[in-house]
Amino acid sequence: YETLKDRKQLYTYLCLLLQMGNTYADMGELDLARMYLNLVKKSLDPANHKRVARILDKRLLELGAESGTQYDLVFDLANNSILEKKKGRVDFHNQFILLDLLRLFLRHPGEVYSKESLVRKIWKQEYDPSIHDNKIYVTIKRLRKMIEPDYDKPKYIFRAKNGYYLNRNTRILFEQ
Repeated sequence: YETLKDRKQLYTYLCLLLQMGNTYADMGELDLARMYLNLVKKSLDPANHKRVARILDKRLLELGAESGTQYDLVFDLANNSILEKKKGRVDFHNQFILLDLLRLFLRHPGEVYSKESLVRKIWKQEYDPSIHDNKIYVTIKRLRKMIEPDYDKPKYIFRAKNGYYLNRNTRILFEQ
């Protein structure tokens, strides 16, 4: 690392930083991974190093660190996953209720859904407080834990007096 830096072998140095970022990402150290990958992004000339730039952009997108991204949430319809700006990619594999709830909120940001309407639209049942209240609370809690960057300070899913809604200022992109 230091030898490459001192000898001014920029390409090899950037490739090493890229691999360090990938290694940290694979270990679950997403903040360190983003830091190394962003160092590469700042130093790389994409015109002269197209392959590395392509790999780097793909990895940053996976980690939710695409520079200058204009969307808070990118919903990948084909893979049933969401890309949150700070958390990165969140997979909803085999979590159909959470996926349906998220899809409902994303399609109508700002619209308040009462508990009754959530039960009808998500579970396709008639609302019974003794059965559904806890189900709704738990499902909303699980969804928040998956997509909120800070669970204790929700940014996306809010509770209104008469139901739940997705923040109307959330910038959303649906990808095929």
